[in-house]
Amino acid sequence: MRGGVRRAFIRAGWLVIAPNGAALPGRTGRNGAAIRAWPARDAEKGRRDDVAFTEAVLRDAATKYSIDRQRLLVAGFSAGGSMAWRIACLLGGRFAPAYAPISGALRVPTRAAEKGCPGSPAKIIHFHGFTDKQVPLEGRSIRDWAQGDVFATLTLARRMNGCATKPDRSSARGRFWRRDWRSCTSGRVIGFRLHPGGHGTPRGWIAETLRWLDWRA
Repeated sequence: MRGGVRRAFIRAGWLVIAPNGAALPGRTGRNGAAIRAWPARDAEKGRRDDVAFTEAVLRDAATKYSIDRQRLLVAGFSAGGSMAWRIACLLGGRFAPAYAPISGALRVPTRAAEKGCPGSPAKIIHFHGFTDKQVPLEGRSIRDWAQGDVFATLTLARRMNGCATKPDRSSARGRFWRRDWRSCTSGRVIGFRLHPGGHGTPRGWIAETLRWLDWRA
């Protein structure tokens, strides 16, 4: 996790838990350290189950800190954003009430996506850059899998929450172009924030997320 993001949340009074992705077998960086990543796909034989690992990390943290599960936010960038979507798809509100993926959609194929996401409803706000070439809005095929289509991922989220196709609110002013689905039968809300940038965390996403959730430190 970038230091600026961590410091911003800590200044706002939040506890930040930033688990590492699993080491990629046989891959090391220039310094010899293992390269780590979040595949955000169905676990392959012999590989770590990242969803189970994330649940274990939270259980361990709860033994050391007072954690309010009603104010737990799962966020991630790029592959981490795809991982946030994966947890939301599989576990939804049973794990956390809110998710904020950035520049990463639900990857395919995954068994959970094929089943329409079995997780319980949860609040989700997704951020994406209009000029993102690393994870395009339409997705991108890579060998035998693909970075998912952002709009298809949002469609699954709306179905999971019982939202209409048409957003209740939309605007194209300021730093973000906003779409919100607030009249969902689940009582949860879905948000989409598009910005003109590329593959990166947009300035102001933390404040926008907390304001959207109406969560105060």
